[in-house]
Amino acid sequence: MRILLLTTLLTAFLNACSGITPPTIESIDSIQLVDIEDGIVTLKAEVSLSNSNRIAISGKDLAFEMAYENITLGIGTCSESFSLKAKSTSPLALDIKLYLDSIPEELRMRLFEMDSIPLNMNMSFQGKFGMNHSQRETFKVAMSLLQSTLIKQYFADQGFELKDLRVESSNQSNTLFKGNISFTNTLPFDLTLLGSDIYVYTEPNGVNVGKVTMEDSLSIAKGESVLIPCKMDVNTMKAIGSGFGKILTGSLDYYAIGPLELLLNNTAFKVPVLIHFLYNPLSGKVTIVK
Repeated sequence: MRILLLTTLLTAFLNACSGITPPTIESIDSIQLVDIEDGIVTLKAEVSLSNSNRIAISGKDLAFEMAYENITLGIGTCSESFSLKAKSTSPLALDIKLYLDSIPEELRMRLFEMDSIPLNMNMSFQGKFGMNHSQRETFKVAMSLLQSTLIKQYFADQGFELKDLRVESSNQSNTLFKGNISFTNTLPFDLTLLGSDIYVYTEPNGVNVGKVTMEDSLSIAKGESVLIPCKMDVNTMKAIGSGFGKILTGSLDYYAIGPLELLLNNTAFKVPVLIHFLYNPLSGKVTIVK
């Protein structure tokens, strides 16, 4: 009798466990860009996870796949175990990878025009006693959270390119470079260059030796190609002092690094810029490094 009772209770408990409704993502509260490499965007996201069950649930190996119009956009995982109170919403940190290269170009452009994107999500996790749970749901993500990432990827692939650079004047104190940056706007809307905050360094993480100035409030219509004049004012003595060893080989390395602020579709974005060029102070030759 006792064995039968225990068996009944255990069966009821296992049935209850197998009948657990997996948690759902109620909202994405923040997204942080970690890395962009080979068309894969790595993100850290803070989400609110909802447990609709009458009991608390806990588990590990939470994972989900995101798809839109039968196109897989990426995957998400939670590296830590989690515990969710009954009938409540709890915060959770997720690691997300977006496969931007798998998105067709026409769809990628449409994403910029959406207020939100409905994603089909297949979520799974391992609960108590090693039991696996899974659920399919549709979730809307505000495009304002993703547009910044998409914009940065777009400009990494089709960004601003230094086309020519020359020495305008040079003395013991300063060297003034002048050149043009080319850009073709293939986005589905106009954009405006609001300003820049770009400085010149002797190494990517080296000494700040100068400042880059560009035209502000420059409008670029969709489909338009432009040449944007720029100036780079470099402290000659500071640059030579920090790169004296390279002078002996003939040239100094310069890196123009910093963000451009752009207005796209009534939203402001900061786009990173990195320009590498060589300057031989003896011959005055400037070489743009691709």
